[in-house]
Amino acid sequence: MGRIDDFIDDGIAIVPDLNDNKNRGVQALLLAIHILFRPVDQKETILHEDCLSLDKLAEEGRLSEVLIILGWSINTRLLTLALPDKKFRNWMRDLQEILSSKKASVKDLEKVVGRLNHAGAACPLMRYYISGPRKALEYWIKIDANLKSKRYLPKSALQDLYIWYTCFLPKIHEGISLNLISYRSPSVICWSDACPQGMGGYNNRGLAWRWEIPPEYKPFVKNNNNNLEFMASFISVWLTILLDLPEEHCCFLALGDNTSAVSWLHKASVDELENKPLHMATRKYAEILIRHNCCLYSQHIQGEKNQVADALSRSHNLSPSCTHSYIVSNFKPQVPTTFSIVPLPQ
Repeated sequence: MGRIDDFIDDGIAIVPDLNDNKNRGVQALLLAIHILFRPVDQKETILHEDCLSLDKLAEEGRLSEVLIILGWSINTRLLTLALPDKKFRNWMRDLQEILSSKKASVKDLEKVVGRLNHAGAACPLMRYYISGPRKALEYWIKIDANLKSKRYLPKSALQDLYIWYTCFLPKIHEGISLNLISYRSPSVICWSDACPQGMGGYNNRGLAWRWEIPPEYKPFVKNNNNNLEFMASFISVWLTILLDLPEEHCCFLALGDNTSAVSWLHKASVDELENKPLHMATRKYAEILIRHNCCLYSQHIQGEKNQVADALSRSHNLSPSCTHSYIVSNFKPQVPTTFSIVPLPQ
């Protein structure tokens, strides 16, 4: 019982510590390499060395609960993925130099953006905070800036680098739970909807909410429904975290009928100058999930199948109790028996 994987010159054998698995795990990768390159026959006309490097095997080929694989330190006892010490020190040193001088060259910034994007593999939500350096890099390349000449970074880029330096990289170095990275069944499923009149949503545990947009604000949100849909999805998740988080390392599945909002929940490179409300919302969304050690997947559903969330976002002419009765009477198969509309926290 176990699995073996190989990537170029990196091989890994993973086995549970049961029966004789340890002995089999030690030899399995060696046997696979030996067979792949075929045994060295004594009658071979072209002489070549054995494909197995005994020095490398002595250093890296032994079974261990903690192992560096493809540049990541994986702890199979704690089930965490972490940035190795050497990488962490080098990356922090380079960030400190940029933050101290507030300047960087195109080559320096390319290296930093690549590193932070790589670090985002451990926590994809942190990628919402790379937009500042990335926008600066794109602009410098566009104006054909000198690759080695250092230029002052804009404030937004420095702010992003600062939060990576003070919070994100130390957190990744400490270790991210594999439960937040692996594909798994969701702990909570949320549905949401929004329109120029209001927003609403609920989850499969019965927690529901709605909010009517005040009349004085309705003219301003008339052509911003995509932003409202994103906010509605975010609020459904946020409310669950505040009032009804079922477990540690909770996994959310957010369902919505707006393709833009659904895609922003997965990935968004938002320009603050073009859409400041969405820029602020995506960062708050990432901050909340990271702080509470949660992960989130998103999926689009047809609008005609999002009837309960539609009713919550639109039926503001009805009282909460009447809205509850209307939903339970008309869409009973879509809601749990614990369905209840709660007021939003201040």
